[in-house]
Amino acid sequence: MRFTIGWLLILAILSFSCNDGKQKSSQDDKPIFKIIESNEEVDSLFVIQEISIPPKENWNYRGLELVKSEKESYERQKAFNLKVKQNASGYAVVIIPKIKLNQLKSKYKISFIVKRGDIGNHLGLRLSGEAPQRLDVVFNTENGNVSEILKAGNFITNELIKMRPLENNWYQCIITAEINSNNINFYLGPTTGSRPIKSWESLSTNSKGMDMLLVPSSITFEEIE
Repeated sequence: MRFTIGWLLILAILSFSCNDGKQKSSQDDKPIFKIIESNEEVDSLFVIQEISIPPKENWNYRGLELVKSEKESYERQKAFNLKVKQNASGYAVVIIPKIKLNQLKSKYKISFIVKRGDIGNHLGLRLSGEAPQRLDVVFNTENGNVSEILKAGNFITNELIKMRPLENNWYQCIITAEINSNNINFYLGPTTGSRPIKSWESLSTNSKGMDMLLVPSSITFEEIE
């Protein structure tokens, strides 16, 4: 009987140790980002100051064209079709370079409103500082999911990401994060969703004609508490 009880105690200890190890492993495997769960987490943010960004006429367009939509708008804000040119080669992306931020290690909210176009349903975003510091995100504008995320370096930390569904299949893409940089580069463009995330802007044989509806006036950078 003593022998049996002893073995039972040993088995119980081993079982507890294994379960504890599994719990630690699952915690270690958690992703580096968090999907914002509720609108309250966004709406309750206190805005300290809005960061100025240049008008769309001063953005850098590489293999893309921005054409006003005759059919689409969002709450009286003009919508534009961000489309890959037929003669584009290499990659297609629009860049808003060196957006000046107020101070290092502050918290910011970045948001914009988009809708799937006629061809393709994925949108790529990159926020970058000094190379190789960057955050890449791919949004799925068909089902409203954040498809994939890749981060290099630590100039962006504590990032929270959300796609908020709006009326008529529009989505607001939202990122909040602490940014340790004096300025940031903003990249945006339609993507196939099948490209490696580190090169989502690269073109493939089925990239030509891909498009996305964007409300340029909705792109905001805000310093928050």
